[in-house]
Amino acid sequence: MEQKNIKEIKPFKVFGSGHFIQRQMDVRGWTQTDLAEVLGLSLKTVNQLVQNKQPVTFETAQLLQEAFGISAQAWMNHEITYRTFVEGESEKQKAVKVKSPIYEYMPIAEMCKKGWLKKTKDTSELECQVKSFWKQEKLDFAFLQNRDNLKIACKKSDAYKQYDYYALQCWAQQAKLCAESINVPAYNKEALQNLYENLHGYTVSRTGIEDFLRDLRKCGVKFFVLEHLQKTYLDGAAFMDEENPVVVYTGRYKRMDNFWFTLAHEIAHVLLHINEPKCFMDNMVDPDTDQQEEEANHLAQTVLLHDIICHYFSSTLNYLTAAKVVRGAKELNIHPAIILGTLAHDKQIGYAQLHQFNDNPMKYIPEQYNINFGEKLVFEILNMRN
Repeated sequence: MEQKNIKEIKPFKVFGSGHFIQRQMDVRGWTQTDLAEVLGLSLKTVNQLVQNKQPVTFETAQLLQEAFGISAQAWMNHEITYRTFVEGESEKQKAVKVKSPIYEYMPIAEMCKKGWLKKTKDTSELECQVKSFWKQEKLDFAFLQNRDNLKIACKKSDAYKQYDYYALQCWAQQAKLCAESINVPAYNKEALQNLYENLHGYTVSRTGIEDFLRDLRKCGVKFFVLEHLQKTYLDGAAFMDEENPVVVYTGRYKRMDNFWFTLAHEIAHVLLHINEPKCFMDNMVDPDTDQQEEEANHLAQTVLLHDIICHYFSSTLNYLTAAKVVRGAKELNIHPAIILGTLAHDKQIGYAQLHQFNDNPMKYIPEQYNINFGEKLVFEILNMRN
């Protein structure tokens, strides 16, 4: 026999407040007329109370407390228990029960604004969208509560006290859904390694970003831009979509040096760690580091000429000029914004100098890589999955 939760078992019969009012009247030998006089209510009102045709309000419960010496809280409890039994859950209650966990674990308003979900007032439609989003037949967020079961290597900083772990999970799921809709050739690790070693050369060309992303695709790597969610503090991510690696850029800072380092860091994860079932999610500005993150940082710094840049400018830091940065960038064959970003990271110059040469990389990323299309995205992704 199927075992039921004790909360799901309903009593055979529940008595309304009217039953207990009548019992108290019988004990005292009162008629409804007598009680009406005592309470200062009309006879009609008392009659409806006794027949449970009118609910006991808090004011009436206080009057009954004075008349019978039974607390107002007890009368209200009788009333709530009876009405719940007789009327069951209202549609509003059912809707609240469904929406409450959804809103607890998902930033619904922001996801709708970004077009990841379709805005709706229909609870059933929202529930269906959420199930589809998480690929669940039954809505259950238990898998998000046990962090040990989640395969995400996330770097979060103590500086961000409002860090939202569940929003991060929502972003990761959206990234995985988007990756499924992108077609690329078979993954070629050797080709990616060769491309990676020449990454710095792409940074100096005006079409360098477009050219690099085109060649990255030829290596079988999926790339796209997906905006971060609030309180996730993400710059980029790397993970596997079946047989193909995926690299995601959020465009959080929209700085050229940040773009190239994020790209280099995530590709380093692909080359070094992608065989692990993890989604590497990175905050480049204020990271927590472990061995894998340090390895990715080291490899990214190598291909972006970190040590070479520091050595080249070591004797001119006290009187660093724009002209010297441009000359160094030309000789080293690397974007001047990366030079300033490298020196600022090593605290050789102030971060205030980063605005020089720092163009917005989003201007150079072709639209085909940008997933941030608003509500259009919802229907495209859902249609591709269905």
